[in-house]
Amino acid sequence: MTLKEHRSIISMLEEAHSAARENSNNPHETARLFIRSAGADAAAQCMAAMIRQASWDGRISRTAKDWASSVELSSEWKKRVPDTYCDTIHKAHLSQIAEAMETELAFVSAEQ
Repeated sequence: MTLKEHRSIISMLEEAHSAARENSNNPHETARLFIRSAGADAAAQCMAAMIRQASWDGRISRTAKDWASSVELSSEWKKRVPDTYCDTIHKAHLSQIAEAMETELAFVSAEQ
């Protein structure tokens, strides 16, 4: 995965968060929109890497950290963890989105 592809997936998360803020401002909606735009695997990998990168931050919940730890990162995502961050989503909101990911991954999978 190139850095451009990596940043593109993060941009999809930012766009999903922006769209959800305009509607319900619900982290489940953000997670669902992100999964639909990036694909389940890329969304899960990106979110898990992002939570791991920010694991030092007290605004990231234990639940989010536990979920991120349960996601097996590909070698490409493992090496990109330090680069996987987003300045446009507050860390507490990022934590809430990560907490919603497991449920929304199952929901989107059931839709297909």
